[in-house]
Amino acid sequence: MKKSFLNFVFLFICTGFLSAQSTTIDIKMQYDEPVRIVYFTYSTPKATIQDSGQLVNNRITFKANVNEATLSSIRVIFNPSQGNKTSRIDNTLNFWIEPGKINLQIKDSAKLTDVKGSKANTEWVKVFNELRPYKTKSIAIAKEFVSAGGNMNPEQFKELMGKKNALRFEERDNVYKKYLVKNPNSPIAVYVLGRYAGDTFYDIDDAWSRYNSLSDKNKNSEAGLYFLSRLENEGQLKLGRMALDFTQNDTLGNPISLSSFKGQYVLLDFWASWCAPCRDENPNVVKAFNQFKDKNFTVIGISLDQPGKHAAWLDAIHKDNLTWTQLSDLKGWANEVAKLYGISSIPQNLLLDPEGRIVAKNIRGEGLIKTLEEIIK
Repeated sequence: MKKSFLNFVFLFICTGFLSAQSTTIDIKMQYDEPVRIVYFTYSTPKATIQDSGQLVNNRITFKANVNEATLSSIRVIFNPSQGNKTSRIDNTLNFWIEPGKINLQIKDSAKLTDVKGSKANTEWVKVFNELRPYKTKSIAIAKEFVSAGGNMNPEQFKELMGKKNALRFEERDNVYKKYLVKNPNSPIAVYVLGRYAGDTFYDIDDAWSRYNSLSDKNKNSEAGLYFLSRLENEGQLKLGRMALDFTQNDTLGNPISLSSFKGQYVLLDFWASWCAPCRDENPNVVKAFNQFKDKNFTVIGISLDQPGKHAAWLDAIHKDNLTWTQLSDLKGWANEVAKLYGISSIPQNLLLDPEGRIVAKNIRGEGLIKTLEEIIK
């Protein structure tokens, strides 16, 4: 599950963090159904902040403290007596805020929204409009996956995945790359760079080049400094490098070190009980573990479950039959091992050889079995 930009911002390692500036968000909304509550969420460099309130004469005001352009969201919850309206996707709106005053006008749908006072939001609307044709094609490919269901043969799967990946890079080059070239000083340039580079970096050298082409203001921003830390960390995790050692507690509270597994092939598997894509991937990891556990191979699960969610973590381990070593400090995205390895989305994994060298990264599905067959002779 990809980390939303809200989480992307909240994980910033900001060495130059100053006192945040005040932002006022005035919202006027009109719906046919009575609105029960409105949630507003944004992130600072230290925490994700959520506020809520009720409309008064179709208006509501929220306050935020941010240094620079930050992605935020509102979610509208309707009165239950009007039926189940909370699942409508147009009840959630993502928009950009920045220091100053932001005005939103919503009429019946969060898709029909006028945002004033945010240059960053104006820029993102331009990018979003450029993305529309690719989103339409992506939906069509997704429908092909759904219609094929469980009857899809390997060749069909390979063909659809090829179309999906080709579309991803077409979108990346024709929208994100062009925007970065033309707008190095844009308030959303670092965010666009993150989308262009990918959560696990499609091309680390290219990502460095794009980062260096940003304006000095963007490179020295909180977002820019965090992206730089990701680039530097990724350099430490190149194939062939020695994995960074760590110690973290298992489900019983016992400290377990990575170095204690030296001599085995180890898959470091970053996941969480709340992460649907992780749970979908777990059967593949179980299959790989059962097939190779007698061939000097094991898995170490590193959970990004949140504080107070020890029971949910254990429940997911049992339900998914994850019988290997499981570690977590229950700090969510602030998990110390995840921070050490620069994990910004899950599921992710690293395959280590018996000496502790990184020999493969982010291998999932059938690719996991294939890679293990090739590496573990």
